[in-house]
Amino acid sequence: MKNILVVDDDYQMRAALSEALIKAGYEVASAEDGRAAMESVKKSVCDLVITDVKMPYINGIDLLGRIKKEQCSLPVIVVTAYGTVEHAVNAMKEGAFDYIQKPFDTETLYGVVERALGLDGGKIVWLVQGHEGSAPEGEGSGANGRDGPAYGRERGGQGADLQVRA
Repeated sequence: MKNILVVDDDYQMRAALSEALIKAGYEVASAEDGRAAMESVKKSVCDLVITDVKMPYINGIDLLGRIKKEQCSLPVIVVTAYGTVEHAVNAMKEGAFDYIQKPFDTETLYGVVERALGLDGGKIVWLVQGHEGSAPEGEGSGANGRDGPAYGRERGGQGADLQVRA
């Protein structure tokens, strides 16, 4: 069973997200702010973090950056009611797996969670300098910790793109 950490200072949102994820069969822990979330990430096994942006102490984008420093391959989904294109771009640059604007429906949530956990049945295809193939042995996470697109750049090449195909 996959473990998901839900981080939101709004109790009702945290409870609703947790309940929806539990109904979908996930093990869920929650944290009310970024400090508590970092403690959870350091102390327990977590397969995915879903975090709000606007929170006291450590906001969601700063939390994302701290998580990526601790566990670069841990996927983080950022959710917010105050989204702008600039916020979304910043979250993705920091290594967010995805960015979801509130309000959202459970089907949207489930779809993003399944993709983040690799449960969507998609096939990972690496495109290295224009050639399709499987991920090289020992590879599976790129420099951004999200999806592996830095394979070629890490080796001085032109870079690689990762695509998920059904």
